[in-house]
Amino acid sequence: MSQKYVHTLWANTQLQLSRLLTSEIQGSKSFDSKRNANDYVRQIFIQYNDSMKKLDEIYQTLIHPQKRLIIRILLDGIVGRLVELKQEMIKFDCCEYTYFEDLALDQNKTLVKQKKTITYRM
Repeated sequence: MSQKYVHTLWANTQLQLSRLLTSEIQGSKSFDSKRNANDYVRQIFIQYNDSMKKLDEIYQTLIHPQKRLIIRILLDGIVGRLVELKQEMIKFDCCEYTYFEDLALDQNKTLVKQKKTITYRM
C-alpha cells in the first residue's frame, strides 16, 4: 500500500469520526420507544466498528512510530466505546446477542464472509 493511500484513508477516517462524534453529541437523547433507542445504538455501533477497521488497517501499514502511537491510542478509545455501546445493547435486549441484519441491509453491507480460494502452483 502506498503512503498516499494511507494518508487519504487516515483523512477520511478522521472526517468520519468527527462527524460521528458531533452527531452523537448533538443527537437526540430522548426516544419514543425502547426500539428506537436500540436502533440508534446499533447504528452507532456499526459506524464505530467501520472506523475501527479502517484505523486498524492504517495502524498495520504505517511505519512512523509516533503516528502509530497516536493511532493506537485512538484505536483503544474506539474499542472502549464499542464495549460501552455493547453494554447498552445488552441492557436493551436483555441478551448477549445482537442482530444487525436489518441495519446491514439498509446500509448495503454484507454479513457473510466470502471464501477465499487459494491456489498453489508447483
